[in-house]
Parts: sequence; structure tokens; C-alpha cells
Amino acid sequence: KNIPKKKILFRNRSLEMGGIENVLLTILNHLDQSKFEITLLLNYEQGEFLDRVPEGIRVLSIGKGTETFSKNKITYLIQKSLRRLNYHWFQKNPKAFYRKNQLLDFDFEVAFSHYMFDDILKSPNLKSKKLFWFHGDLRNSGFTVEENNQFVHQMAQFDTGVFVSQFSKNIIEKTWGVVLNNSKVIFNLMPINEILEKSQQTQQDFGTIDFVSVGRLFHQKGFKDLLSAHIRLIKEGYAIKTLLIGEGNQRAELEKTIQDNNVSDSFILGGYQQNPYFY
Repeated sequence: KNIPKKKILFRNRSLEMGGIENVLLTILNHLDQSKFEITLLLNYEQGEFLDRVPEGIRVLSIGKGTETFSKNKITYLIQKSLRRLNYHWFQKNPKAFYRKNQLLDFDFEVAFSHYMFDDILKSPNLKSKKLFWFHGDLRNSGFTVEENNQFVHQMAQFDTGVFVSQFSKNIIEKTWGVVLNNSKVIFNLMPINEILEKSQQTQQDFGTIDFVSVGRLFHQKGFKDLLSAHIRLIKEGYAIKTLLIGEGNQRAELEKTIQDNNVSDSFILGGYQQNPYFY
């Protein structure tokens, strides 16, 4: 019997280096393509992980990646503003995009981060089952109280929700006084053999390292605190070396603090590494 494939649409902002994107790619690599027809719809076609999408999965984007933008500062800002307008237009009228890309008959639509909640709930595909995936502690989201309240309100409107830990689900239910009966806990997949194999592949040598941290450089990760602790230990006379693997919009701020405190020899920004497992 030829059972028709279930069609799944995953939504995410981009495929820039990050934990959520890593989890998404692991799931995409392990879903059985003989049973599922999978489309990944990104807001913007950008990010270091784009080339890691498995073959057979269709990738669509609403806007182009900044990599294709002009190096001229003014032109770049115009292009970025037009891209934002284009996305705003998509949000107002997604049906044209869905129709053009044949997305109106999908069985499932997945908001793989809370940024996508609104888009999935307002999808013009009224027949699809709608799922959300939530990856952290909402109290540390970096959003306002009103925005967090909105996220919780939206969670209750999905057919199903997935939390990656029981803690994450409990925090929302206790803090916001709700019961999310529509949701369950599914732990992140860990490709153990791949991790072990990659950990043996030699990468760039940063010398002897005492502390290492891997993650996107943005404020929720607490890297400013890590740097402050490092500076304090150096001042107290400890000969330690810390390596930070990752890229993000906090790099310039961290670099300035490193320079101001003369710790560039001991606090290393290792940048984006294709294989972080070695470290």
C-alpha cells in the first residue's frame, strides 16, 4: 500500500549558529523522509548552518540573507529595511506566499521557536495541526512582561506543544498559573556517535585551556558574567585561560571589555567553529 506522506512545515527565523538551530537540524536529519515530506521556511536565508540541511528537504525563505547585501553602509541599511517591510507584508498577507509555494495543504506546521508563534497561529492553512517547540526558561527570554504573557497565551492555542525539559514546562505553569494540557516534554536528540567521532578530529589549537564555553554571543547566555569572573580571577593572581567558541552580536561589547582589562592573552574569542566538539 502506498500511504501518502505526511507534509510538515517547520518555521524558524534563520539558520545562524545557535542551540535551537542545532536541535532543528538534528530532528530534520532523523525524520524518515519515506514517511514525511518536509519543508523548512525561514524568515531570512542566512546562517552558518544552511549547508547542513539534509538533502530532500525543501528550504524556502521570505527574505534574502544579509550575506547577499551591499558592503556600502547606506545601501545595506536600505536593503535591510526593505527586507523587514517584505516580512511585514508577508505577516499581513501570508496566503499569497503559501499559495505560490504550495503550502496550503500541509498536515502539520511547527513553530520551532517562540519568534514563530504568531506566524503559525495566523497561518492561512486552516486545516493543519499546529505545534510549538519551546527551548528554555521564559523568565530569561529577554522580552517584556507583556510579550512573555502573550507567548503563554499563544501556547494554549496550539494543538500540541513540545518542551525540551520538564523544568521549562513547570516554570511556565507555576509562574503564569496555567495548565498546558496540550503540551508534552521531548528531550533534545543527541547524536552520540557523531559527537564522539567529531571530538577526535583535531581543530585550531588555542593552547592549554582551563575553561571553555560554547554558544551564540548574546546577552541571555551570560558571557559578560563569565568574562567578569575571569577578570576577577586574573586580578587575584590565577593564571587561567578561557576559550569562548561562538559568534553573535555581543562580540564587539566583549572585545571592548577584554581590551579595557588587558586580558586578550587569557580570554580568547575563538569565533564560529564548524566542529565545536573537539574543544
